[in-house]
Amino acid sequence: MRGQPSKNPSKQRVLAIILQAYAYDMDPRWHTVLLAIFWPGLDSISNRKADWDPDERRLWANTMWAFLQTVRNLDISRRIDHLSQRIISGTIHRLHEEYSRTWKCMEREIATDPEQIEDMAGSDEGLDFEDIERRDQQEIEIKRLRRHVKAGRLSEADFLILVATRVYDLSLAEYARKAGIDYQFAKKRRQRAEAALGLTWEVR
Repeated sequence: MRGQPSKNPSKQRVLAIILQAYAYDMDPRWHTVLLAIFWPGLDSISNRKADWDPDERRLWANTMWAFLQTVRNLDISRRIDHLSQRIISGTIHRLHEEYSRTWKCMEREIATDPEQIEDMAGSDEGLDFEDIERRDQQEIEIKRLRRHVKAGRLSEADFLILVATRVYDLSLAEYARKAGIDYQFAKKRRQRAEAALGLTWEVR
């Protein structure tokens, strides 16, 4: 799939078959197949949109979210042409929508007076050391989970649910809503992933 141009008819036919199979059984293992196919494109999106988010890990996670949502909601019952382009364009569109909400919130924030910033720079009163330690611990947990993915013990979909709900403390109900999946399905997926790896958590 990677060895041919995206517009190659054979490549589009194979992609159509994969997407039809996914639409039929909604087996999350198709996520791994599709991620393998689109990984270079998703990496390119994340690099090109680096100015949207200074946090590379968060940008990559949001890119994965946008991609999986695009694939899940792609309607191939009427047309199967330009599938690769439609998926990439849809991912960028969803990613932009996600950050647009963040940008709107930032616009509503009251700007801090420059003199106040200078005053704070001279001391550590404005620093939240607990938050800094928590973020460091989160990075450690994410790296630990990523090692499981590289070792083949954890799928990308399992990695995303564990990072979202265990590392960043997103509720399972909110995760299921954003991912567009059933709550019980998400709960069982997380339980199986944790049981398989025997995970213990330092971050809640």
